[in-house]
Formats: sequence, structure tokens, C-alpha cells
Amino acid sequence: MRRLSSKTNVQIPDGNYVYGKLLDNDGSQNGTPYNESLYGDIQQFFERMFALSGITANGLPDQLYTGFQLYDAYQATARPYYSYTAILVQTGTNPPTANAIENQVLLRLGMTIAWTRLGVGLYQATFSVASANAVVPFIPNELNGLCLTEAVPGGSTQLTLKTTNLSGTAADGVLVNAAIEIRFYK
Repeated sequence: MRRLSSKTNVQIPDGNYVYGKLLDNDGSQNGTPYNESLYGDIQQFFERMFALSGITANGLPDQLYTGFQLYDAYQATARPYYSYTAILVQTGTNPPTANAIENQVLLRLGMTIAWTRLGVGLYQATFSVASANAVVPFIPNELNGLCLTEAVPGGSTQLTLKTTNLSGTAADGVLVNAAIEIRFYK
């Protein structure tokens, strides 16, 4: 791929346009050269992707300050779900704490997820917005010599995690830098 910043007559990257910016030609040949047969298809591709995403265009250029709507449109069309991915840590009788790595559910659905401890080896994620489509696609069999045995949906606003030791007895302290992904299907 040829980087935008290496093209002729392009605004160099800055705090708002972190990849650079195409420039219009005011008639003195100071703008970025283009070829319709190339850019026409590219424009049609992005228009179609944006239309399928369901996002309303804000009429502003994509950049750090106003947001990257084309990237958001890509995310919306490439995945049939919104993802919440976090690293969980639970010690003693405390509820798990979550360090969110990817939180599309907050960005797209306005949803927050609160973690509580229900008992030994039993933890609950409570969703601030109801969703009948919450799924945990992957549960590691073993973490630090202990087991994360299952994730059980609890209606439309909850998900329960159960952890055990290797003999199958409910145990706390299993969630030590444990990765989890919860998918909310559209």
C-alpha cells in the first residue's frame, strides 16, 4: 500500500489528520492529483459499506477529533456482533475487576457491564441494557492450574461465570488476568 503521506501535494500528518489529508486544487496545480477510474470505485465501495452500516453520516471529515465513521462502518459491517473483551482479575471475596480491551457495547449500545461476586467461584456480569443475544464464544479450560468451567446466560441482562479448581470444587482466585469476550449479536 502506498501511504497517503507519501503522495504528491498532501497535507502532512498532524494532530487531527493523523494519516495526512488530501488537498483540493485551487487551479494552480497545488492539490493532490487523482484519477476518477481509481477513486470512483473506491468511493462507491465506501458509500456502500457506510449505507449497510446503519450509521448516520455526521457530515464531517474522518479524523481524530470528529471520529472515524468509515472505520466504525467497517466494524459494523464486518462483524455481526458487538464485542466486549476484557481481562478479569478476582481475588479473595472481591468481585472481579475488568480492564476492557475492546468495548463496542459501550460505544454502540451505551451498555455498561458491572461485575459482582455471588459466592465462591460464582460471578455475575450485569448489563445495563437488555440483550437476548449475549454469547461467550470461548472459555479457556485451564487458568493458572484452576478452571473456568462455564458461562451461563441469566436472562437478557446477566451472565454468570463459574470457576472451579482442578478437582471440580468451586474456587475463588481463578480469574487472574483471565481474558473473556462477550459477544452481543445484532
